Amino acid sequence: MATPMPTQKRGVLERFGDSSARIIRLYMPDAYILAVLLTFVTFILALIFTKTPFVTMTADWFTGLWAILEFSFQMILILLTGYALAQAPSVQRFIRWLASLAKTQAQAVVLAALVGALGSFINWALGLILMGMIAREIAKRVEIHFPYLVAAAYSGFLVWASGIASSVAIISATPGNSVNFVQLYTHHILPESQTVFAWWNLLASLIIIVMLPILFRVMLPKDRSKWLIVDREALRKADDAAKQIPLDDVPVSKLDNSWVLTVLIVGIGLVYLISTWSTKGFVLDFDTLIFLFLIVGMLLHWRPMSYLNSFYGAARTAGPLALQYPFYGGMMTLMISTGLASVMAGWFVAISSTHTLPFWQFIASVVINLFIPSGGGHWAVQGSVATLSAVKLHASMPLTTMGVAWGEQVMEMLQPFWMLPVLAIAGAKVRDVLGYGAAAFVLGLVVYGGMLLIVH
Repeated sequence: MATPMPTQKRGVLERFGDSSARIIRLYMPDAYILAVLLTFVTFILALIFTKTPFVTMTADWFTGLWAILEFSFQMILILLTGYALAQAPSVQRFIRWLASLAKTQAQAVVLAALVGALGSFINWALGLILMGMIAREIAKRVEIHFPYLVAAAYSGFLVWASGIASSVAIISATPGNSVNFVQLYTHHILPESQTVFAWWNLLASLIIIVMLPILFRVMLPKDRSKWLIVDREALRKADDAAKQIPLDDVPVSKLDNSWVLTVLIVGIGLVYLISTWSTKGFVLDFDTLIFLFLIVGMLLHWRPMSYLNSFYGAARTAGPLALQYPFYGGMMTLMISTGLASVMAGWFVAISSTHTLPFWQFIASVVINLFIPSGGGHWAVQGSVATLSAVKLHASMPLTTMGVAWGEQVMEMLQPFWMLPVLAIAGAKVRDVLGYGAAAFVLGLVVYGGMLLIVH
């Protein structure tokens, strides 16, 4: 542990960050335990506010555990293939170069927050992978409070639902999508030019991307005696070990490491993608994203065993996701089947006007996302109430729709569901990291909530 520095006067934001981190560290249960506790809360709320019999609730919950299996496996594969891609030598060289730009603690948190935000705005999965990788690489070079560095990187997730891969925006722009409630109630789709690429969304995203690095720079803890500093040599050894390619002294090992196999399988994949995109247009759904991560990762690793070894290393990070995602699937199904989510969203509709509906749906989204931290799943729950209310109150459909999306990403600063892959890659604990997200949560409330009240 580093020698404590002389006591320095701490600013308001630094004290806020320290206090929220201390509270979370002392009282925040493990992420799995939190999922179980939220399940109990969902049952209790459904019993209080709906008329669904308890036995029926248990059946709905059980169904939900397995209804999310496809999504769960997709998320796990995105993590695995994205991690393996990030371990490719060329990608590693880029990440090492990027991390080398940070020479001080202040530069480290600014760089981590920028990388997380820009990556998330481009694609949420890319952002999650980059967050964990850049935090590890920076920690090898700069002595810093590691949980704080990871929190700074993860704070960039505050713009994912405003970005190019926003689930709500994509769904609302897709004709015939089963949960495109905008099309259902208006008979029109909502093009992304009116949501993701609207000036008010781009402006809000830009403000967040600029403010996050400043926020974490100002909150940087000065008391080094409380820092958790990683063993940099251990990190280097762990990463070096992951790069070792096992070679058996047998003739078939040449086949195991033949680049010809890589070229053939990547070639088949590229033929499929080119033919599909040329005939059906560019689509980047979950399956296509996983496939892209897969074939690009294979190509950059070049030899099959190099890719396989990186994939094995990634597999160690997937356990917490496989265990917790079904519980959130159970909560989501329970909230939909009992009508609890509609009841909760309706509370905010009751106090809304034409001008304030987008804001109150944003607040409703923040609350609901605690129980359903999934972009598409969340929209399936709240989207119907939000869009139908927008039609009845003659409120702005783009603002109402993005209000739901914005609420998702704000709550995710305090909901560890999406933080788990980042923590797995970086090697940090949720209770050490999550508390520092409180400041980003407040920033998101102010910027996005204010924008919804200002724009007409």
